[in-house]
Amino acid sequence: MIVKFPQKLEELKEEIEQHAELVILGNIAKRSDTVHKVSGATGIFYLSDRDVEIIDDIISKGTEVCFQQLPNTTKTNWDAFKKSID
Repeated sequence: MIVKFPQKLEELKEEIEQHAELVILGNIAKRSDTVHKVSGATGIFYLSDRDVEIIDDIISKGTEVCFQQLPNTTKTNWDAFKKSID
């Protein structure tokens, strides 16, 4: 499953839990509620505190989450990004 906004993950929670092994987040732009800027080989992503909670919840239920700016760029997993914001 590929989504652009972490908030969409909350709307798709049931489908993710039942069907998705991997969620890829890409090109997350800065919004008024973002407080975390995470960057790496894949680009720059902006997350709110709620985004972090949503991603942590998905991970806790066994679905992998990674970040990828474009289909031909490197993927970075959530653990690597989270270390840069904690």
